[in-house]
Amino acid sequence: MKRIGIYLGFPPEGGGAFQYSQSLLDALESLPQTKFEIVVAHAHSAWQKKLIKYRNFKPVYIYENKFDTAIRIALRFGLPIKTWRSIAKHIHPLSRQLIDLGCDLWLFPAQDIWTYGLPVPAIGVIHDLMHRYESRFPEVSNFGLFSRRERHYRRICSYSRGILVDSNIGRKHVAESYELDMQHIHILPFVAPNYIYETEYVDKFDERYDLPRKFIFYPAQFWKHKNHLNLLKAFALACRSISDLHLVLT
Repeated sequence: MKRIGIYLGFPPEGGGAFQYSQSLLDALESLPQTKFEIVVAHAHSAWQKKLIKYRNFKPVYIYENKFDTAIRIALRFGLPIKTWRSIAKHIHPLSRQLIDLGCDLWLFPAQDIWTYGLPVPAIGVIHDLMHRYESRFPEVSNFGLFSRRERHYRRICSYSRGILVDSNIGRKHVAESYELDMQHIHILPFVAPNYIYETEYVDKFDERYDLPRKFIFYPAQFWKHKNHLNLLKAFALACRSISDLHLVLT
């Protein structure tokens, strides 16, 4: 029997990474129990409630302390990765904890630094390479972000057994950017997690949010590449023919 681990090192409100991880959890749940054991290591207690429905998983709570935070920062700003990986299992409790779980493979769904910062057999994920292909957006290129992202993704490619991307174009970008063999890059199309098909009635929803009768809803970070500017232009055009229309942003 193979033991597969997935590391959730971010809170459930972590946006796109959370949605992607939910999809991976649903996919892992579909694997035959006679062949695979699934270990879910999570670093935020809020995940415990989310994991209740996955009855066949083995949840493990991981406490990331100040030492782990310091290592994350050091790796982000250039700590020599070969040196760190050679000593991590001896001095780093988190590395030791994951190694002791005995997984044949670990999935890191959030482009996590621990993909290469922990000396375990890893599958890395690259959601996009905007810093290369859309560098005009300041949120992916300014203040040294380009060089830090470049170092980060190169390390993910160098220390992962395989890389997951969500499309053919994503596969092409990773291969040409980091001279990676196509056989090393695997397309896992994004599939919406199962929970969005569930019906849940929130108590006193209308009182809590007091929404207008007619509205367009757009949930997104206020980054330039989320395209709020064109959304506002389109909304202005829509208001000419639809009275009392509102725009709700979260």
